[in-house]
Amino acid sequence: MSNLKERPSVLVIDDDNAIHDALRLSFNEAGWDYVGVLTGAEALSLLKERDFSAVIIDGILPDMTGVELCRAARAVPGLKMPPIAFLSAFFKETDTLRELFVDMGVGIVLHKPRPPREIVRRACELVKSDYSDSSLTPESMAEFAEIRALYIESFFEKATAIEALLESLELNPGDSASLLSLRNIVHKINGSAGSYGFARVSLGAARWEREILDIIESGLEVSADELRGFCRRFEDIKVDFQSPRHADSKNSGEEPCLTSQGLCASF
Repeated sequence: MSNLKERPSVLVIDDDNAIHDALRLSFNEAGWDYVGVLTGAEALSLLKERDFSAVIIDGILPDMTGVELCRAARAVPGLKMPPIAFLSAFFKETDTLRELFVDMGVGIVLHKPRPPREIVRRACELVKSDYSDSSLTPESMAEFAEIRALYIESFFEKATAIEALLESLELNPGDSASLLSLRNIVHKINGSAGSYGFARVSLGAARWEREILDIIESGLEVSADELRGFCRRFEDIKVDFQSPRHADSKNSGEEPCLTSQGLCASF
């Protein structure tokens, strides 16, 4: 493996490109090299080839869970894992948390959604590196505003898929494939919306995801009442994307300060 560069590097494993877009900008601003992959298999291949200062692992990946990735990495002969941050939108199971900390050497567990700059700060703490929480530059603000606009646009593309899945469940309440697909979309919204300043969207998606998981775990069909509840969750999320609550800035010379949602709150 190559030696670590003076410039710190992070490997982020997450299957949501929206998360990578936000984190890449924040890590680069803090002086880190950023490498992002979507699957556990890609991560294992890279970890065998080169060193990283830190690795951030999402809890649910397309080919394995984050826990399984940690186990697989530990099973590779001679592979020395960098400090690990475990990032998940839906992970609070005590026994597995103990396994991550005690058996797998995970340094921190962070629950999504988290502002990207907070994740960078915690990564710096993990590797005992200085982190300067400096004011945002106009350039970084403009870049983040651009990727945030693209994120909002991507949500309304997902909305078409959600509508089709809800219609499918209305016609066939026992359609487990549609229910799982719906859960996967809502899971991504849960994990990423808060990173872009939409705290209420993440909160609503988290509640919706829990409701979907309860039905999946029960093995029962979606009832008419549950489907109506899904539709209400969906409408609430659309409203929160279109009409986020902004706090008024008292000083026009300051950076815009947004309470629960918005540009600075997320970035």
